[in-house]
Amino acid sequence: MSAPPQPPSEAPLAPPAGESAFWTLITALIFLYFGFGLGLEGISDSRVYNLSVAAFVWIARVVGVGLFVVVALQRFVPLAALWLHVALSAVATVGCVAVGLIWLAHNDWQGLLIGILGLLCSGPLRALRIRGAGSRP
Repeated sequence: MSAPPQPPSEAPLAPPAGESAFWTLITALIFLYFGFGLGLEGISDSRVYNLSVAAFVWIARVVGVGLFVVVALQRFVPLAALWLHVALSAVATVGCVAVGLIWLAHNDWQGLLIGILGLLCSGPLRALRIRGAGSRP
C-alpha cells in the first residue's frame, strides 16, 4: 500500500542528499567556471557595464565556492547546509538577474543567459517559499 501524499507543510525542504549533492556540485562547477575560468573583463565605455561584469565574476566565485561548502555540510550539518544553500541561491538569483538586465540594457545578449542561470538557481528559494506558505494556518 502506498502512503498518501504529504501536504506542503510536511514535505521535505530538499531532495535526497545524493541527488541534491550531485546537482549542487554541477552548479558549483558552472559558477566557478564563470568566476575563474573565463577571465571576464568589462571593456566597455560604460562604467556601469564594467562594474556589472566585475560584480558577476565575484558573485560567481562566492557562489561557486559556497556551493562546495554546502555539499560538504550536507552530510554532517544538513540544516546549516540548507540555510547556506538558500542564502547562496538568493545571491545567485538576484545577482545574475540584475547583471543580466544591465548587460541586456547595453546590448549584450549574454545577459539573457546570465538571467536564465539566475532564475534556474532559485530552486531552494521556491522550496522554502512553498514550505512557508503551506505552514500558515
